[in-house]
Amino acid sequence: MAEKEVIHVAAAPPAALGEELVKTVSQIIGKNLYETRLRLTGKVPKIIANYDDAQRAELIAQSLRKLGLVVLVFGDSELRRQWQVFKARSLKFEEAAITFGDRSGQAKRTDAGDVFLILSARMETYTEKAETKTTRKLMWRLLY
Repeated sequence: MAEKEVIHVAAAPPAALGEELVKTVSQIIGKNLYETRLRLTGKVPKIIANYDDAQRAELIAQSLRKLGLVVLVFGDSELRRQWQVFKARSLKFEEAAITFGDRSGQAKRTDAGDVFLILSARMETYTEKAETKTTRKLMWRLLY
């Protein structure tokens, strides 16, 4: 028997999380207010609902998009799939899309509405220590 795929709906936290927005989203996804508020806070996109039917998940996503939320719909298989890594070194913002470029000159163009941008960086700082070495020479003479 083939296992039915679970479809996830993820949303990026809105800039302003008002009580009305939480109530409306709660009604749309069928979760209580407390759980909905937790899933919409923070800075990282989170899975806010799971469905067995792709059409239902897409309808929910459309309703959430009408509220101004940035929403993604994806299946369990996409979470388990090994992704080919594309390390972008540059961004070019266009009217309705974003183009990512890497060091080798390859570019990937994506619709602006389909992009979650998560930056990962490492900052290294160095402090130079100047070492000062003072030497003194003392000469002794014995006179008789």
